[in-house]
Amino acid sequence: MGAFKPAWDLEYDCSVLPNVAKPLWDNITGINLMSIVNGMLYINDNSTTSPAGLEMKNIINSKKIVTCEFNIKIVSSNISYALSIQINDGEKGIMLGLEPTKINIFNDDNFPQVTKSIDVDLTDFNTIKLIKYGQTKFQVYINDILIEENNYLYNTNENIVGIGATASKYTGSCYIKNIRYCLDGIPIYYPNSYLINQNNNYYSTKSNFLNLGQPIDNIQLENWYNKYGSGDVNIITQNLNNKEFPMSKNENGIWKTEFQLDMNDVTDNIELVDIDENNKSIKYNCNDYRILDLCNDQFKLTMCKTK
Repeated sequence: MGAFKPAWDLEYDCSVLPNVAKPLWDNITGINLMSIVNGMLYINDNSTTSPAGLEMKNIINSKKIVTCEFNIKIVSSNISYALSIQINDGEKGIMLGLEPTKINIFNDDNFPQVTKSIDVDLTDFNTIKLIKYGQTKFQVYINDILIEENNYLYNTNENIVGIGATASKYTGSCYIKNIRYCLDGIPIYYPNSYLINQNNNYYSTKSNFLNLGQPIDNIQLENWYNKYGSGDVNIITQNLNNKEFPMSKNENGIWKTEFQLDMNDVTDNIELVDIDENNKSIKYNCNDYRILDLCNDQFKLTMCKTK
């Protein structure tokens, strides 16, 4: 559990046709060329007289970062821009043409000639993320891997977010599982974390049940959530067979556990968990236990607010 910050302004899971989705799209063309197949939107534009696409209009601020994300599979495209995704702010824009084995980039000077072509296999589902940084540059990510960063922005008087087979004279088909966009920033996922609170003291839930005490301020409490809290709320009911003790480095550069280990509790396999240079812990196997069984009859499960 967790949340994206900033939040997505629109999320369309493509399980229903866009003309009945909420919120409604501003402009839908070629709805007769769209269908729902296995819970996905299938655009099958086999017409050379009608486009088939989705648009939201007059929502882009030219000075803001806009993020659009599409989970998509390309079946066919008979020209470099038969299928496309685009972000236009009314002055500057970026359009990506999608083919089964490449992504094409255009600019205003030579359209429809391809300015740059990037080889990528789109014949299976991929998450394409297009980020427009005001009017300075754009980035393209495939499955969270940056594949292109450039400033090939073209001149336009359209203000839209669009996707689909938007070229009337050409044909293309694709499956889409999800569409979402954020009009002011790049959404980052922040997981929630949980602690136990009983008798006014906080207790850890991250593969252990340590009495953390009472925080001196909210900063210390937030650090406890990050260091001692589990992101899985169900962990308190699970059977656990190990315990983990986070470590900290003292002024002499020596790493020590912040709580004393009970060696009588150890069954086997004491190990150092070395995540990175600032995050280490000691972990060992122990007899089975449940955090829920160690709690009092009255306790609260508290959650850290996401950033």
